[in-house]
Amino acid sequence: TPLPDYKLVFLWMDKNIAVGVDQVYARGNSSPLTEYFVWPRKDAWDELRLALEGRPWMSDLDKVRLLNRLTEVINFWMGELAPDGTPLIKRPIEEARAQFPDCGFSGTL
Repeated sequence: TPLPDYKLVFLWMDKNIAVGVDQVYARGNSSPLTEYFVWPRKDAWDELRLALEGRPWMSDLDKVRLLNRLTEVINFWMGELAPDGTPLIKRPIEEARAQFPDCGFSGTL
């Protein structure tokens, strides 16, 4: 049996973005590996890092790749920022799906 891969899954919302990790098996079957972590309500990056550290069977390379991709998606989700740090323009979920085809997205925007 091939080893599983991992996939970030996102809930794309107006004021928050939530992220979790699914374990992906052969033939596209997947299973949630973590709960969802919500940013910016909490530090989702750090919460995900701690959750991944608690899974010793995952390679360090897989963990780093997931965290790096999370950073890219959060930056994309934030879009352009006003001087006070609030988002000016929210990017639609379709753009996120096109930009990050290795991730899963659900949501309303």
